[in-house]
Amino acid sequence: MSGEYREIPLEELEISKYNVRLRVDPERIDKLAYDIKENGLHEPLVVRREDGKYGVVIGGRRLRAIRLVKERWPDAYRKHFPRGVPCIVKDLDPKEALLYSLSENYHKETLSPDEYGAAIERLKEMGVTEQEIHERIRMTPEEIERAFRVWRAIKEITKEPTKPEVALARPGRPPEKKKERPRKVSRKAIATATILSRKLSRKGLLREPKDFEKEFVERVSEEGLSTKEIVKVAKKVEEEAEKTGNAITALEKAIREVKTVELVERVILFRKDVIDAAADYAKKKGQTLDDAINELLSAELRRRGYLRRK
Repeated sequence: MSGEYREIPLEELEISKYNVRLRVDPERIDKLAYDIKENGLHEPLVVRREDGKYGVVIGGRRLRAIRLVKERWPDAYRKHFPRGVPCIVKDLDPKEALLYSLSENYHKETLSPDEYGAAIERLKEMGVTEQEIHERIRMTPEEIERAFRVWRAIKEITKEPTKPEVALARPGRPPEKKKERPRKVSRKAIATATILSRKLSRKGLLREPKDFEKEFVERVSEEGLSTKEIVKVAKKVEEEAEKTGNAITALEKAIREVKTVELVERVILFRKDVIDAAADYAKKKGQTLDDAINELLSAELRRRGYLRRK
């Protein structure tokens, strides 16, 4: 569906209620704002008329970053957006807007499983079938089922007042909280537990998936693990459970191992060719990008004598 190009005043733009992204990383918005300040906007936002303004269906992070540019670097904002923000205005009904937003984020791999699941639930409420979602977006039935299952698991926990409050985990390991304060559980912990229990069940390593999911969420929450540490724990659990056949023991061992390594998160700008090469290395090694970069940097720093060998 084609649209009309317009440069729209920033104050007339809002995040569309049909934009499927539920959360944003402030650090990523900061980096994107700096890039827009230096290089301008690379592609226009996709918007629809909504409640007297223009709802941003595709480009919510860019909109937030542009607002930061205007706030922090007004001269740069005037330079790049003298007549307004470049947009493509499309005549989208709510169902089409949701599908557009879901498709864009799916193919850029920018959402978490629960965000996909929440969007799928909204589409189902509009009468869209899973087969239609598959045909329009090319999400596989397995991906759709997994995302919807994670979303249901999160809803099940958050709707019960007796359960822990759900909040986003902050980057890096948060400081220990006083015992009297309510323990917070990240969506990442719930989503990871749900996906991991399914993997282990398929391999015949779990008899009670729900019990394991509860144990996983409680343990990583008690330890105050960051989102990246939670992912590391899940990977170690899967590897260890395959060796021992005991997922709970594997969980305890994985948490101990992850906690022995102090992780520090920093915003670092890499050259594109460097990060592309590291990503290719990580893919061939079956590692996360973080693990691959740590391995490569550690090896070079040891070679140069800046890091002791363990």
